[in-house]
Amino acid sequence: MSKRKSSRKQRIPKKFDPLIAKLPEDVREKRPLKFEHRDEHKMSVVLLDFMEPLLEYGESDDELNNLLKLTTTAWNAALFPPDELAKCVDEMFANIPFWQRWRMKAAFMKMVRRKQELFADNRRMIIDYQLRSTKDGPRVSVVSTPAE
Repeated sequence: MSKRKSSRKQRIPKKFDPLIAKLPEDVREKRPLKFEHRDEHKMSVVLLDFMEPLLEYGESDDELNNLLKLTTTAWNAALFPPDELAKCVDEMFANIPFWQRWRMKAAFMKMVRRKQELFADNRRMIIDYQLRSTKDGPRVSVVSTPAE
């Protein structure tokens, strides 16, 4: 009786299909996608922990989605070198009326500092996220670069 090597590929749950479909084809081909099952490494858990100070403002799915946009952008911006970060932030808020800009920019920079201070060791970039409504409440799935 011959022994066959098991060549089982790690299966990514179907719930991630909409996120994976958004990835550019060259990213899907060049980098194997991995599914992390340990809670301490799940970027969805890390992201919710990161955005915890703002969660009280996410009462509806639309508000939570807007907070996710803000926090994922702040997370990724915090990975930039300081000079690129300043330029990026200035460009990002350039088209917002001045009377709103300072508040939005302050909130954004507060989240950037939070990432730099509390999550500095996590260098994963968030590529995309999906917010789903379930009977147990909102659920967030995240696609990110692999851990370094």
